[in-house]
Amino acid sequence: MPPVSAPGGRWAYSNTGYIALGLLAEKVTGQNLSRALYDRILLPYRLGNTFLPTTERTIPGTHLNGFTTDEKGGLEDITRSDSSHAWAAGGMISTAADLNRFYFLLTRGKIIPASLLAQMKRTVPGPGLAYGLGLMSLTLPCGAEVWGHKGHIPGYATYSFYSDRRDLTVVANAMHPRDDAATDQAVNRLLAAEFCAP
Repeated sequence: MPPVSAPGGRWAYSNTGYIALGLLAEKVTGQNLSRALYDRILLPYRLGNTFLPTTERTIPGTHLNGFTTDEKGGLEDITRSDSSHAWAAGGMISTAADLNRFYFLLTRGKIIPASLLAQMKRTVPGPGLAYGLGLMSLTLPCGAEVWGHKGHIPGYATYSFYSDRRDLTVVANAMHPRDDAATDQAVNRLLAAEFCAP
């Protein structure tokens, strides 16, 4: 497919890019991605309820159930599904507490050096927000800038954003997102209510 813009012009999300990064991580570490993430991030930073499944169809511990619409228009619980198709592009399973901790540590420069964090925060504009190297920046109506990421996978939509201004992280989950744009708008209103409060 042709490029969507000149380099640095605007961002366009690509699962393929994250799959390529996952393959690169495996090549560099000599480990499968699930093990490399566990050894290098999840274990040392005490993110004990986060993991990258391979082909397991169950989620250990307490978790949210995800739903989709079945062929008759009813709800179908698809929690027990194989998310390996998303792999490095969104197949991780976590909790709100772990997401809060991860973004707090990341944006405080605890996981990677400040120089690499600065590269992650070098963003390009796009629809509704700016995007850097795996890190999104959203400017709220009150002018507050929040950093984090959002992701959609069948049955779930997850958002986690952090603000230095209020030293606050907000995680939101939708368990049956019918319309990604409508879900984004609802979460943006939630983020504004939390981060723009005096």
